Formats: sequence, C-alpha cells, structure tokens
Amino acid sequence: MKTIVNGITILRIPGAVFLLFVKPFSLSFFLIYTLCGISDVLDGFIARKTGSESRTGQILDSSADAVFFLIITVIYVRTLAADPVFIVWIVTICLIRISSLAAGLIHYHKIAFLHTYANKAAGITLFFFPFLYLSSPPAAYAIICSIVSMAAAEELLLNITAEKLDRNVKGLFFR
Repeated sequence: MKTIVNGITILRIPGAVFLLFVKPFSLSFFLIYTLCGISDVLDGFIARKTGSESRTGQILDSSADAVFFLIITVIYVRTLAADPVFIVWIVTICLIRISSLAAGLIHYHKIAFLHTYANKAAGITLFFFPFLYLSSPPAAYAIICSIVSMAAAEELLLNITAEKLDRNVKGLFFR
C-alpha cells in the first residue's frame, strides 16, 4: 500500500510541472491543478486509513508540496498583474521558507518540512487561490499572503527553537 500512496504523491510533481506548459486559468490548467490538489488530499487520507504512513511518505509529500508551491508561485508571479507590494510580499515569503529549510538543515542536519496546522491552512488557501482570484484579485492576494506568511514564520521559529525534529508538530503553541 505504501507504494500506491507514494506513487500518488509522486504524480503531483509532474502534474505541477505540466502546469508550466498550459495556459494559466484555462480549463486544462484548472483540471490539472484540481487533480494535483486531490492527489495531495488522497495520499494522506489513504496512508492514514490503511496504516501505511511512513517517514519516506512524509518527506515525499512535503517535497511534492514544495515543488507544487514553487511552480504555482512562478506561474502566478509571471502571469498575474499583482501590485508590487504583493510581489515583494511573495518574495519575502519565499525567503522565509528558504531560511526555514536552512535552519532545519543546520539545526537537525535534515530537511525539515513541518506538518503544522498553519502549513495545512496555507496549503488549502494556496489551493483555492486561483478560484478566489477570479472573483477578487486583491482579496485573494491579501488572504493568501497573510496565511502563508504566518505559516512560514511559524515553521522558521519552530525549526530554530525546537530541541528535536518533529515533522508532525501541530504548531508553535501546541508543543
């Protein structure tokens, strides 16, 4: 069962890459985008229900999420007419995420993606961004940047302050 779950997770990576080659906000884009989102929910659901969770699966899931996030960010920045304030905000979030990864590597000698509630909220918000953007671009940017900023800052603080790596930590206030 682990092989099936990990296969679902790994499929998200080429799905995300394929998004680079379709017209943003087209029917093809939304179809592939939605399938990537479903794979993110489905892999974890199946792993928990079948008791096939694994450290490898967690790392694959976090890596697939990171690839998806990076690709979607590139698509949004190059495609959408964002206010320069939001572009700076997005770049700042990316720098915080990179700092968090560096802090984890230095502190734990491992890549430290954390499955916090804030990161889950950021993932859900990121997933719904293109749908929200179609109805209200400024609100979409403000909502996603706010939630993702909090999640990135929390993960950085956790990676700096935690005594040991706990990828399943629920958050800064849940330790």
